[in-house]
Amino acid sequence: MNTGGLNGAYFVEVKERYANRTVLVRNLHDAGKIKCPKVQLPVEGDLLFSLARGRSVARWSVEADCHILMVQDPKAQKGYPEKWLQETHPLTWAYLRKFEKQLRARKAFQKFFDPKSDPFYSMYSVGEYTLARHKVVWMDISLTMKAAVLSAEAKASIIFSPNTQ
Repeated sequence: MNTGGLNGAYFVEVKERYANRTVLVRNLHDAGKIKCPKVQLPVEGDLLFSLARGRSVARWSVEADCHILMVQDPKAQKGYPEKWLQETHPLTWAYLRKFEKQLRARKAFQKFFDPKSDPFYSMYSVGEYTLARHKVVWMDISLTMKAAVLSAEAKASIIFSPNTQ
């Protein structure tokens, strides 16, 4: 999975959960190489997934320290259609619009997607395997092997490797 160079827009901290299944999130604006504005807004919770980064992996265990806003259609391998997102997830759409200029400027977006027709929030290297029920994960830079099995019942559902930025 690769955000295409703007982790700070997709990586979020859950601040509060509401009864109507929306979630107040604050982006991790300084995650990754490219900084982005601090934003705290509600989004629809069904597109949020626990995120395990390399630092989340220990020997035989994984504990996610944040979430990722996954607006990518794993079958089409590009962002969900903009019209669909606007109609079904208006809060998420409003959140992503805060980063539109930076998301459109990502080199990976311009290289792998058509900026005229593909959603500006599309990510690279996301497929059905990204949301697989079971995965083997490991810390890619470590003096010792630190690996674990990530399952649907685990505390993290998506693994992110910083080497894929």
